[in-house]
Amino acid sequence: MKPPDLPADGESLRRIHEALYDTWFPADSLPLSGELRARAHALRSALWTRFAKTHDVKRSLEELRGILRSAHSDVFETRSLARRESTLIALLRNGRNDVRQGVMQTRNLYLLSVYGSPLGRAIAGIGAAADPGNDCPPARAPLFPRTWLAYDRLAQRLTARAGSIDDVIVGSGPAGCVIAHQLQRAGHRVLVLEQGPFVLPGAMNTQAMPRLLESGGRRSSTSGSMLFNNGEVVGGGSTVNIDLVFSPLHASVMHQIESWRRSGHVGAHQYEAPALDAADAWVKDRLGTRTPARSEINTNNQVLWDGALRDGRHPRLYELNTYPPGRWPTPCSAKRSAVSGLLLEAMRSKARPLAMVPDARVLRVVIDRDSGQPMARGVDFVVRPGWNAPGVVTDPMGLRLRAGDTIRVEARRVILCAGTLGSAVVLLRSGLADPDVGRGIVAHPAVPVIGRFDRTIDAFRGAPATVFVDDFAVSNGFMLEAMSAGPEYAALMTPETGRGVFEVVSHYRQLAGFGAMLIDRSSRENRIVLGPNGDPQIRYELTPSDRARLGVAVESAARIMFEAGAREVILPSYERVGDGAWGTCVLSDSSAVRGLRRRLRFVPNATIVTSAHLQSSNPMGTRPDGSVVSTEHRVWGIDGLYVADASVFPGSVGANPMQSVYVFAKLFVDELLEAR
Repeated sequence: MKPPDLPADGESLRRIHEALYDTWFPADSLPLSGELRARAHALRSALWTRFAKTHDVKRSLEELRGILRSAHSDVFETRSLARRESTLIALLRNGRNDVRQGVMQTRNLYLLSVYGSPLGRAIAGIGAAADPGNDCPPARAPLFPRTWLAYDRLAQRLTARAGSIDDVIVGSGPAGCVIAHQLQRAGHRVLVLEQGPFVLPGAMNTQAMPRLLESGGRRSSTSGSMLFNNGEVVGGGSTVNIDLVFSPLHASVMHQIESWRRSGHVGAHQYEAPALDAADAWVKDRLGTRTPARSEINTNNQVLWDGALRDGRHPRLYELNTYPPGRWPTPCSAKRSAVSGLLLEAMRSKARPLAMVPDARVLRVVIDRDSGQPMARGVDFVVRPGWNAPGVVTDPMGLRLRAGDTIRVEARRVILCAGTLGSAVVLLRSGLADPDVGRGIVAHPAVPVIGRFDRTIDAFRGAPATVFVDDFAVSNGFMLEAMSAGPEYAALMTPETGRGVFEVVSHYRQLAGFGAMLIDRSSRENRIVLGPNGDPQIRYELTPSDRARLGVAVESAARIMFEAGAREVILPSYERVGDGAWGTCVLSDSSAVRGLRRRLRFVPNATIVTSAHLQSSNPMGTRPDGSVVSTEHRVWGIDGLYVADASVFPGSVGANPMQSVYVFAKLFVDELLEAR
């Protein structure tokens, strides 16, 4: 439904803002102390000051105002709280997806703004206890050797002071760091360009910083069917994730690799177990991968362990890229990332040190098409404003690049490691005629299941993730994975009115959670495209078979949560399938789980589905038809251009993909160096 053309009346939008805020967080109708109520009112004013300066938020408010005025004869702002609540719930169940999407986007905005603030932590009863960022000591930038790069501001060219740049690597996630590290060790002049900021390891709690996510963590599919989290920071996903390690030798990953082999996407002897094992051991040594002790299972993870055992399953301990308890180098974080394990060492080398430029948004690959065979000659990138924050290095090479400038880098080889979204976007902007670019993405759709207990859980204490269940991985194509999240996540995933959300979050310390993650199948209709202004769009819808399997996964997760002793199970859906106050997915009895797989339809913008594992936008193949890169990672038809990240997977890798990205990148760079 297209909203009617209305003037962008600031006062009218302010009234809409206040009415929405007061509906999703009705401070005057909640059992708050006078001090918290005053803070809530102050937050409402502060948010308006921020929203009024934010184009996307203003546009969302204008669109929602149009929806509300088209749907009802009276003015939304003048209705009672109960009527406003019923209006928004009804719109979240509207038959038109664009209506649901407008309401869901603003709902999420307000709930995240409230419960992701200090006010939200106070309501949850945890104060600052769940924010290890408060304990981060001041971080000093390391001293890097004098760079071999030179910047010609007049010509807007970045070059080597002597000779040429051997390799420019776009993206500094796990693949980019492995490849850059090994090429630097081999004596290459290597430049890494990263779109996000450079945060020093241990300088902040990077797992709780939306600033380090692409689009601030607000990326969704075009229909709103799925919310995506992609790292946008030096280190990529390894900087912002919760450090889970699934070796490519895991049965589910090997099952997928064999399916790639049968379909002709990988070579007959590619990714065989001995090669995977050797590369996996190298990565684990560099990253300090470890298996946590049973004593590290916190109460939240124990819920999945106990429930799975009672359900006849076989819970297991993750491997983690973390420091063990008592050996953290900083009280801020236990993380061990690609930055700490690989990048910094290469940047500090005295012999041709690795060069790295953060805040560099690559626009396109420069392709020479005038010399017969097309050849990649370098890239163009635009300098983004740096983030002036403690622990963030804005200009590690001392180049003094100016924000807004577009700069060209020429190199003998271009290697894209910008992730499934970023690498596809760069190829699309570079004018490749290949119709397979961006097509066939998989996402590992995930649905969180929250259990409310009659005892304290304190999910924020201890290791956030230690337990998973993979009994269903090969047979049914899904896993159950325990992890912790803050009160803002609990708010987002609670399918209630503002008063209902408050009631759940105020019992945050009694909440436990784990997720059902689907190993989805590739569909050519699921793809990454460029919008009218050249910005990326993700088109993704669950296929009927994937929707059915995800229903089985959620039903299994809900059953196991009740087996663990939950008195109530909450699923993030406004569909009428539960016994909550509004017929939402709040289940108060284990009998309500039976048949859930048939009742839950995963309606976009009525049910929240998330993804942090985009893969397969530039799939590998043994022939050009149906693939973007060869089994050597070369982009078909263009010399000197490679892709080496999760985008080249021919489909789902079968488990959390981070370790496979590391390992496949190690195999790629070894072969690249051997071929010299």
